[in-house]
Amino acid sequence: MELGAAAPFWTCYSTILFCTEYFFRGILLFALAPRLGVLAVAVSTIPYAMIHLHKPAPEAFASIGAGFILGYLAYTTRRIGGGVIVPCAVAIGMDATAIWRNGTMPN
Repeated sequence: MELGAAAPFWTCYSTILFCTEYFFRGILLFALAPRLGVLAVAVSTIPYAMIHLHKPAPEAFASIGAGFILGYLAYTTRRIGGGVIVPCAVAIGMDATAIWRNGTMPN
């Protein structure tokens, strides 16, 4: 599969990543922030990390740090854009690299 043929997959995957970010930062974090303040970042990071438990250990542990960083970014800016762009760029970058090296989409 060529890079261009992967565009529909990346569109769907980016939509999933947007929805994940919208829930954990857009809904959960911002709903908790008026009562908990910056502690809402930690509270929203816990379930975010839990959905990564089935992933490889480095990714699961990285999700804790990413949850705090993206949560704090959203908390201070009141926007989720950074938290959407970063995971999409990482995911598409990894897939594009795999396609470039192997000539096929990873399974």
